[in-house]
Formats: sequence, structure tokens, C-alpha cells
Amino acid sequence: MFMVHRDLVSFHSPYFQNLLNQRSVTISTKVNEEMARRDEGLGDLGSVDENGKVTVRATVKLPAEVVSEIFLDVEKFGPVRHEVIAAFVEWLYNGFDGFGIDQVKPPGMYPITERTLVELWVFAGRAGVPACQNACIEGLEQYRQETGVIAWEGFDYIYDNTKEYKNENNGLKKLVIDQCAWNIDMRVVDTMTEQEFPRAARFDIAERLQQVTVPGMAGKGIYKDAPETAHTPYDEYYLRK
Repeated sequence: MFMVHRDLVSFHSPYFQNLLNQRSVTISTKVNEEMARRDEGLGDLGSVDENGKVTVRATVKLPAEVVSEIFLDVEKFGPVRHEVIAAFVEWLYNGFDGFGIDQVKPPGMYPITERTLVELWVFAGRAGVPACQNACIEGLEQYRQETGVIAWEGFDYIYDNTKEYKNENNGLKKLVIDQCAWNIDMRVVDTMTEQEFPRAARFDIAERLQQVTVPGMAGKGIYKDAPETAHTPYDEYYLRK
């Protein structure tokens, strides 16, 4: 379980704001039969007790100061790992710094992985938090620069969980495709199985290579511009608030 301030999560996420504003409880209570019958919406009132009262169910909206528990809608979010929610809470309170990527630390001791950033991008999108998605974009690229690791092992997850985005709005897929186009030797990819490197990703990378390499040199790593100067700015992968 994670504790967060209601106003903070509501400010960033219209989904959670709506969910928290609708927090209510349904209780059973006894009222006079005559009073109950004035409300036509109650339907069948059932039996009347010896005191002339009937049992009805009433919905009471909780006041804002009451602590609410939120259970994620599995149909909307799918399975969400503990590490993803932890990263989201860190972002809520500390922004990009909460990921801890740009802090000095021993190699291999980063507090967040590229896979968690990928899954957080998807989670934040479903919660309506584009600012968090944009932080994930920066995190994935900075993680690559610091460690050399690209999230290509998450391609199956990316393709399966970003279908609701049009290609031009799918900043996560665009970023990882570009990272692969600039940094992975496709001759190595050709030796991998489809389970290791999905066909759809190979096609998208090959298409991107045609755009950024000298004609006829897509497989030889001869680019129109040096990767460090041609690398696309973050904002091309951003979602707008």
C-alpha cells in the first residue's frame, strides 16, 4: 500500500481526481415507512418492523478529509507491478529527480530500471498524466546514456500496451525505435529469434534506418549525420499536457 496526498495525485491525474471525488459508502439504515414511501426511487421497501420502520440502503459521500483507499481497475490498467507504483509516487513528490538516474552511484545500482520506466509510461498514460510520461522519456534516454542499455527487451510489452496511441503520439515506441536505429547493429538483431526481437520492431527500425542513413547504407551504420548531432530532441517524443 502507498500513501499519497489526495490533492497532489488529483492535481496531476484527472482519472484519480474523478475517482476520489466520487468516493462514497453505501450503508443500511432504518427509516419510518411513511418517510420512505415519499421517495419513489426506493422501489420495493420490504417488510416493516414492529416500530413501523423499514430498512433502506443509502449512499453517503465521504468528506474530503477522509482517507480513501484506491484499488486500481484491472480492466483499465492491467497488472501493475509494485515497482511501477513506487516509481509513480516518487515522481509525484520529486519529479524526474525521484527516478534517481542522474545521481552519482556505483555501476548497476540505479534505483529504477528501464523496464520500470517503460511500464510507468504506460501506467501514467492510462491515468492521464502526460507530465510523468514525458519524465519517463527523459529517464529512458538518460538511462541509455549512462548505462548503454536500451529497452528493446520490452518491445513485446510496448507494442501490446500502446495500441491506443496513433503512431505520431506513441512517444515511447518512437524513442526506443530511434535508440535502436542509432545504436544497435542490425546484423546482430538478424541472428535473434522473433521471440527475442519481434518482427514488428525489426520492420519499424528498418524503416527508420532508411530515413537516417545514407541511401544503400542502412545495414552499414553510415548515417546522414553523426548520431550525437542528429539525435532527436526530447520534445519530439513528448505528450502535450
